Amino acid sequence: MPRQLTLLGTIHTDLWGMKRLYRAIGSIRPKTITFELERAECVHGFSAERRDFLGKQIRGILNLEEEQETEFKSFLREYGYESKIALGLQSCGYPIHRIDKEISEENQLSEITMIKTEEPIIVREYSETREYIFSELSVIESPDEREIVALYAAFVFFEPGQRQEIIDYEYDHHLETIRTEPARGLLQRDQFMEERIRDLWGKTPGDLLHVGGIFHAQAPYHNLYERLQDLHPVRRKLNEF
Repeated sequence: MPRQLTLLGTIHTDLWGMKRLYRAIGSIRPKTITFELERAECVHGFSAERRDFLGKQIRGILNLEEEQETEFKSFLREYGYESKIALGLQSCGYPIHRIDKEISEENQLSEITMIKTEEPIIVREYSETREYIFSELSVIESPDEREIVALYAAFVFFEPGQRQEIIDYEYDHHLETIRTEPARGLLQRDQFMEERIRDLWGKTPGDLLHVGGIFHAQAPYHNLYERLQDLHPVRRKLNEF
Protein backbone atom coordinates (compact mmCIF):
# COMPACT_ATOMS: atom_id res chain seq x y z
CA MET A 1 0.00 0.00 0.00
CA PRO A 2 1.22 3.55 -0.71
CA ARG A 3 2.25 5.77 2.19
CA GLN A 4 -0.28 8.26 3.51
CA LEU A 5 0.22 11.83 4.73
CA THR A 6 -2.69 13.02 6.86
CA LEU A 7 -3.21 16.65 7.91
CA LEU A 8 -5.42 16.62 11.00
CA GLY A 9 -7.02 19.98 11.79
CA THR A 10 -7.72 20.78 15.44
CA ILE A 11 -9.46 23.51 17.37
CA HIS A 12 -7.20 24.26 20.32
CA THR A 13 -10.09 24.76 22.76
CA ASP A 14 -12.00 21.59 21.88
CA LEU A 15 -13.47 20.27 25.16
CA TRP A 16 -13.07 16.71 23.88
CA GLY A 17 -9.72 17.33 22.19
CA MET A 18 -7.74 14.91 24.34
CA LYS A 19 -10.06 11.95 23.74
CA ARG A 20 -10.60 12.79 20.10
CA LEU A 21 -6.90 13.10 19.37
CA TYR A 22 -6.09 9.79 21.04
CA ARG A 23 -8.88 8.17 19.00
CA ALA A 24 -7.56 9.75 15.81
CA ILE A 25 -4.03 8.49 16.42
CA GLY A 26 -5.39 5.01 17.20
CA SER A 27 -7.48 5.03 14.04
CA ILE A 28 -4.87 6.43 11.65
CA ARG A 29 -1.98 4.51 13.25
CA PRO A 30 0.83 6.64 11.78
CA LYS A 31 4.48 5.67 11.92
CA THR A 32 5.48 9.28 12.63
CA ILE A 33 3.57 12.26 14.05
CA THR A 34 4.35 15.95 13.78
CA PHE A 35 2.72 18.58 16.00
CA GLU A 36 2.36 22.28 15.34
CA LEU A 37 3.37 23.87 18.64
CA GLU A 38 4.52 27.29 19.79
CA ARG A 39 7.69 26.41 21.72
CA ALA A 40 9.70 23.21 21.77
CA GLU A 41 10.14 23.18 25.55
CA CYS A 42 6.70 24.40 26.56
CA VAL A 43 3.68 22.24 27.31
CA HIS A 44 0.77 24.60 27.03
CA GLY A 45 -1.90 24.61 29.67
CA PHE A 46 -2.87 25.98 33.05
CA SER A 47 -1.10 24.84 36.19
CA ALA A 48 -3.19 23.49 39.08
CA GLU A 49 -2.42 26.67 41.01
CA ARG A 50 -3.56 28.85 38.12
CA ARG A 51 -6.72 26.78 37.63
CA ASP A 52 -7.60 27.22 41.31
CA PHE A 53 -7.05 30.97 41.11
CA LEU A 54 -9.12 31.33 37.96
CA GLY A 55 -11.82 29.07 39.36
CA LYS A 56 -12.24 31.30 42.41
CA GLN A 57 -12.28 34.43 40.26
CA ILE A 58 -14.89 33.05 37.88
CA ARG A 59 -17.02 31.71 40.72
CA GLY A 60 -17.09 35.15 42.33
CA ILE A 61 -17.77 37.05 39.12
CA LEU A 62 -20.50 34.72 37.83
CA ASN A 63 -21.91 33.51 41.18
CA LEU A 64 -21.23 29.91 40.25
CA GLU A 65 -22.11 26.91 42.37
CA GLU A 66 -19.20 24.80 43.61
CA GLU A 67 -20.01 22.11 41.03
CA GLN A 68 -19.86 24.67 38.23
CA GLU A 69 -16.49 25.93 39.43
CA THR A 70 -15.17 22.36 39.45
CA GLU A 71 -16.51 21.81 35.94
CA PHE A 72 -14.90 25.03 34.71
CA LYS A 73 -11.52 23.95 36.10
CA SER A 74 -11.90 20.58 34.38
CA PHE A 75 -12.36 22.46 31.11
CA LEU A 76 -9.13 24.39 31.73
CA ARG A 77 -7.29 21.07 32.07
CA GLU A 78 -8.14 20.31 28.45
CA TYR A 79 -6.33 23.37 27.13
CA GLY A 80 -3.06 22.50 25.45
CA TYR A 81 -4.16 18.91 24.80
CA GLU A 82 -2.05 18.67 21.64
CA SER A 83 1.12 19.56 23.55
CA LYS A 84 0.28 17.22 26.41
CA ILE A 85 -0.31 14.28 24.09
CA ALA A 86 2.89 15.07 22.19
CA LEU A 87 4.91 15.06 25.41
CA GLY A 88 3.25 11.84 26.62
CA LEU A 89 3.91 9.97 23.39
CA GLN A 90 7.46 11.29 23.20
CA SER A 91 8.20 10.11 26.74
CA CYS A 92 7.10 6.61 25.68
CA GLY A 93 9.53 6.59 22.79
CA TYR A 94 7.03 7.31 20.01
CA PRO A 95 8.60 9.20 17.05
CA ILE A 96 7.21 12.68 17.70
CA HIS A 97 8.43 15.82 15.97
CA ARG A 98 7.56 19.30 17.20
CA ILE A 99 7.15 22.02 14.62
CA ASP A 100 7.52 25.10 16.74
CA LYS A 101 8.44 28.07 14.56
CA GLU A 102 7.92 31.18 16.72
CA ILE A 103 6.36 34.16 14.98
CA SER A 104 5.88 37.63 16.38
CA GLU A 105 2.52 38.38 17.92
CA GLU A 106 1.65 41.10 15.43
CA ASN A 107 2.02 38.63 12.56
CA GLN A 108 -0.12 35.85 13.97
CA LEU A 109 -3.48 37.29 12.91
CA SER A 110 -4.69 36.45 9.43
CA GLU A 111 -6.13 39.06 7.15
CA ILE A 112 -8.70 36.56 5.98
CA THR A 113 -12.00 37.88 7.29
CA MET A 114 -15.13 36.04 8.32
CA ILE A 115 -18.38 36.07 6.39
CA LYS A 116 -21.29 36.69 8.76
CA THR A 117 -23.68 33.76 8.49
CA GLU A 118 -26.89 33.06 10.32
CA GLU A 119 -25.78 31.16 13.42
CA PRO A 120 -27.98 28.67 15.28
CA ILE A 121 -29.59 30.21 18.35
CA ILE A 122 -27.48 28.13 20.74
CA VAL A 123 -24.25 29.28 19.07
CA ARG A 124 -25.35 32.91 19.19
CA GLU A 125 -26.27 32.61 22.88
CA TYR A 126 -22.90 31.06 23.61
CA SER A 127 -21.08 33.88 21.78
CA GLU A 128 -23.01 36.51 23.75
CA THR A 129 -22.27 34.75 27.04
CA ARG A 130 -18.58 34.50 26.20
CA GLU A 131 -18.38 38.19 25.26
CA TYR A 132 -20.06 39.22 28.51
CA ILE A 133 -17.69 37.11 30.62
CA PHE A 134 -14.70 38.50 28.72
CA SER A 135 -15.83 42.05 29.57
CA GLU A 136 -15.95 41.14 33.27
CA LEU A 137 -12.45 39.65 33.48
CA SER A 138 -10.37 42.77 34.04
CA VAL A 139 -8.51 40.83 36.77
CA ILE A 140 -6.73 38.94 33.97
CA GLU A 141 -4.16 41.15 32.28
CA SER A 142 -3.41 39.05 29.21
CA PRO A 143 -6.11 39.43 26.52
CA ASP A 144 -5.24 35.97 25.16
CA GLU A 145 -5.71 34.29 28.53
CA ARG A 146 -8.86 36.32 29.15
CA GLU A 147 -10.30 35.06 25.86
CA ILE A 148 -9.51 31.42 26.68
CA VAL A 149 -10.95 31.69 30.20
CA ALA A 150 -14.12 33.36 28.91
CA LEU A 151 -14.51 30.69 26.27
CA TYR A 152 -14.35 27.86 28.81
CA ALA A 153 -16.38 29.67 31.47
CA ALA A 154 -19.25 30.25 29.05
CA PHE A 155 -19.60 26.49 28.52
CA VAL A 156 -20.61 26.09 32.17
CA PHE A 157 -24.03 27.53 31.32
CA PHE A 158 -24.79 24.97 28.60
CA GLU A 159 -25.67 21.29 28.66
CA PRO A 160 -23.18 18.70 27.33
CA GLY A 161 -25.14 18.17 24.12
CA GLN A 162 -25.25 21.90 23.51
CA ARG A 163 -21.51 22.20 24.11
CA GLN A 164 -20.79 19.59 21.48
CA GLU A 165 -23.12 21.34 19.03
CA ILE A 166 -21.26 24.63 19.60
CA ILE A 167 -17.80 23.11 19.13
CA ASP A 168 -18.79 21.06 16.09
CA TYR A 169 -20.32 24.17 14.56
CA GLU A 170 -16.95 25.87 14.95
CA TYR A 171 -15.20 22.99 13.19
CA ASP A 172 -17.66 23.11 10.31
CA HIS A 173 -18.35 26.83 9.91
CA HIS A 174 -15.58 29.01 11.30
CA LEU A 175 -13.71 28.59 8.01
CA GLU A 176 -16.40 30.38 5.99
CA THR A 177 -14.15 33.23 4.97
CA ILE A 178 -13.48 35.81 2.31
CA ARG A 179 -10.40 34.91 0.27
CA THR A 180 -7.87 37.69 0.78
CA GLU A 181 -4.15 37.83 1.42
CA PRO A 182 -3.25 36.09 4.70
CA ALA A 183 -0.88 37.75 7.14
CA ARG A 184 2.84 37.27 6.63
CA GLY A 185 3.22 35.36 9.90
CA LEU A 186 0.68 32.76 8.83
CA LEU A 187 2.53 32.16 5.58
CA GLN A 188 5.85 31.92 7.45
CA ARG A 189 4.45 29.22 9.69
CA ASP A 190 3.00 27.32 6.74
CA GLN A 191 6.33 27.46 4.94
CA PHE A 192 8.20 26.23 8.01
CA MET A 193 5.74 23.37 8.55
CA GLU A 194 5.95 22.42 4.88
CA GLU A 195 9.75 22.26 5.02
CA ARG A 196 9.76 20.11 8.17
CA ILE A 197 7.07 17.75 6.85
CA ARG A 198 8.88 17.29 3.53
CA ASP A 199 12.14 16.65 5.35
CA LEU A 200 10.57 14.00 7.58
CA TRP A 201 8.66 12.47 4.67
CA GLY A 202 11.97 11.87 2.96
CA LYS A 203 13.73 10.52 6.05
CA THR A 204 11.10 8.37 7.79
CA PRO A 205 9.21 5.30 6.56
CA GLY A 206 5.47 4.67 6.74
CA ASP A 207 2.51 6.96 7.20
CA LEU A 208 2.91 10.46 8.64
CA LEU A 209 0.29 12.35 10.64
CA HIS A 210 0.55 16.11 11.06
CA VAL A 211 -1.52 17.61 13.90
CA GLY A 212 -2.11 21.34 13.67
CA GLY A 213 -4.65 24.14 13.78
CA ILE A 214 -7.51 23.54 11.38
CA PHE A 215 -6.97 26.90 9.70
CA HIS A 216 -3.65 25.84 8.14
CA ALA A 217 -5.17 22.91 6.24
CA GLN A 218 -8.71 24.09 5.58
CA ALA A 219 -8.86 27.89 5.21
CA PRO A 220 -9.29 29.31 1.67
CA TYR A 221 -5.81 30.49 0.79
CA HIS A 222 -2.67 28.74 -0.52
CA ASN A 223 -2.51 26.77 2.72
CA LEU A 224 -0.41 23.86 3.96
CA TYR A 225 -2.66 21.31 2.24
CA GLU A 226 -2.21 23.01 -1.12
CA ARG A 227 1.54 23.42 -0.60
CA LEU A 228 1.88 19.64 -0.15
CA GLN A 229 -0.30 18.53 -3.07
CA ASP A 230 2.50 16.57 -4.73
CA LEU A 231 2.53 14.29 -1.66
CA HIS A 232 -1.23 13.64 -2.09
CA PRO A 233 -2.21 14.47 1.51
CA VAL A 234 -5.55 13.65 3.08
CA ARG A 235 -7.04 16.28 5.36
CA ARG A 236 -9.31 15.45 8.29
CA LYS A 237 -10.99 17.37 11.11
CA LEU A 238 -10.52 16.23 14.69
CA ASN A 239 -14.27 16.16 15.34
CA GLU A 240 -14.57 13.30 12.84
CA PHE A 241 -13.13 11.01 15.53
